[in-house]
Amino acid sequence: MQFGMPNNPRRPPEEEIAWAARQGFDFLDLSLEPDRAMPDLIDPKVIREAARHAGIGLVGHMAWFLPIGSPMASLREAGIAFATAAIETFARIGVPKATLHTHWPSHLFSVEEGIAFQTESIARLLPIARNAGVRLMLEPAASPFDTPDHLQPLYDAFPELECHLDLGHAHLNDCQPWEWIHRFSSRLTHLHAHDNNGREDQHLPPGTGTLDWPKTLAALRNVHYNGTLTIETFAPDRSYLVHALHRMKQWWNGENFSFSE
Repeated sequence: MQFGMPNNPRRPPEEEIAWAARQGFDFLDLSLEPDRAMPDLIDPKVIREAARHAGIGLVGHMAWFLPIGSPMASLREAGIAFATAAIETFARIGVPKATLHTHWPSHLFSVEEGIAFQTESIARLLPIARNAGVRLMLEPAASPFDTPDHLQPLYDAFPELECHLDLGHAHLNDCQPWEWIHRFSSRLTHLHAHDNNGREDQHLPPGTGTLDWPKTLAALRNVHYNGTLTIETFAPDRSYLVHALHRMKQWWNGENFSFSE
C-alpha cells in the first residue's frame, strides 16, 4: 500500500509536495482547484520537477463541486471544460490517474435523470483522458444519492472507468465501506481514508469516528487491494494528519487498532 495526503489548494503545490515528502508520505493527492492550484496558474514542469526532487509520486484530483450532473446544460459544459483543463494539466505533469466526483441534481429530478446527466458528461471526458494518457477514476461523493445501487449504472456504462472509493463517504447513507469494496473490487484503484459519525461528512482522523476499521481493512485484504490510499483528514493542525499516517501504516501491517498509546 502507498500512503498519500491531499494538498491544500490555497498553498503552492510545490511547497505541499516538499512537506508531504518530509512527513514520510509516498505521494501527494494533487487537487487542481482555487486558488493556488488552478490549471492556468501552475507550471506543470515545476510541479513535475518538485515531485522528482522530493522522491514521491502524484495522484490527480479534481474539485468535488464540478457540476457534471447539473440539470442545466450550461453548467455541465462548465464542469466539463474545467475537468478537461485539469486532465490536460495532469498529463503535462505526468500524473497517471485522476479523480472525478459524482454530482447529483436537486430533489426535483429523479435518480435516473441524475445518472443520465452524469453519463453524458463522463462519456465526453473519458476519450479526453484516454488521449492524454490519464486514467479517469470516479469517486462517489457524500450526497444521499451516492449509494452502490446508484453508482452501479455509471460504472457499468464505462468499462474503463476506475473506482476511487472514499471510505468516509462509504460510511454514510446507511452504507458501509465493505459493501462498496466487495461490489466494486475489480474497479478499485484508489482510496481516501477518514472517519465520521455515520451521518455527516466530517473528515475526522481514522479511528475517531464510528467507522469499523478492522472490518474495512479486512475487506480490502480479502480483495487483495494494494494500491494508493490518501489520508484525507482536514484540520488546521496538520499533526493530526501525520499521526493518522503512522496509525494507518500500523493498522495495515496488522498492528492493534487502539488510539490510546
